[in-house]
Amino acid sequence: MSLVIFEERYKKMKFFNNPKQARSPSFIAWMCPLLHPVYFESDTYIYEGGDMADYIYFLIKGKCFFVLPEFNNSRYISIKTGDHFGIIDLMASNEGNIEDWTTNINQNRRAFTVMTGSECEILALSVNNLIKMQSEFKDYYNEFFYRCVNRFKKAK
Repeated sequence: MSLVIFEERYKKMKFFNNPKQARSPSFIAWMCPLLHPVYFESDTYIYEGGDMADYIYFLIKGKCFFVLPEFNNSRYISIKTGDHFGIIDLMASNEGNIEDWTTNINQNRRAFTVMTGSECEILALSVNNLIKMQSEFKDYYNEFFYRCVNRFKKAK
């Protein structure tokens, strides 16, 4: 019954709607209250390279992009509605080592800059809660990082 309360949140997020692996109701009920809504106006930075990597984000509504500030905020990766982002910075801070990011939690810095292209509604998950996910829902945690590690290796 409690899942109905969070249906608006998890129906918009691709991570929850993986057709290959359905999410358990206990995982959805655990994670949804941890997601904090954040609003950003158009043409503002969500985060910049060098910032602390203390949250990961899920784009619920709007448009945002990875940008190059030194080149007049040139856009080079589009983030689509329902996607999560900000996790690759944890990999970049630790040279792609998935295990090291938790031991260096106070030293993880953003390697990239993300900017809005329109008004955006975003859900934020703290890295502290991501660490809790690792112990409580190991399979989902591993899947969450799997794509990130592959993207990081390709980018490197």
